[in-house]
Amino acid sequence: MSIQEAIKIALLIFILAEEIRNAKEIKNRLNYLDSEMTKLKIIRK
Repeated sequence: MSIQEAIKIALLIFILAEEIRNAKEIKNRLNYLDSEMTKLKIIRK
């Protein structure tokens, strides 16, 4: 494997790791919004 190929693979892995981190953050925000919505529904009743 050439150095160039190794660098490309390393970059792909790095990008994937970033995407996974972003996805987790979005999931956390959605969960937070969901819990806030639930609180609001309880208050409205």
